[in-house]
Amino acid sequence: QKLEQSRSERDMLALQLGASYEEIAMRDAALADSAAYMQALKRRNAELQLQLRALLAERCQDTQRERERSVENDKDETGVFGLAHIKKKIEEAVAEAVECDEAERKQKIKELRLRWHPDKNPVLQEF
Repeated sequence: QKLEQSRSERDMLALQLGASYEEIAMRDAALADSAAYMQALKRRNAELQLQLRALLAERCQDTQRERERSVENDKDETGVFGLAHIKKKIEEAVAEAVECDEAERKQKIKELRLRWHPDKNPVLQEF
């Protein structure tokens, strides 16, 4: 009877061991799948980074071309009444006004408005 009980217990433990091996095999397969998925994600990430770098380089080149065109356009409009010159003068005057105290700043901005307003300065009407 003790022998029969030992055999029964041994068979039960063998079944549990077999189930444990199956569970380990399933988890190993899941880990392998996860590792393959992670590798695919890493490759996709690298591809996207390359695409991003290419787009940024293209955008940088476009910006550079736009700046070059802008410089060429500014060269075409040289002179005292060219838009580039007027814009430069306005920016200089505003920068100067910013450094003043409140009352002086308001006065300088008022003067700028009068000086550069097309209705007040007939030379600027074409702009």
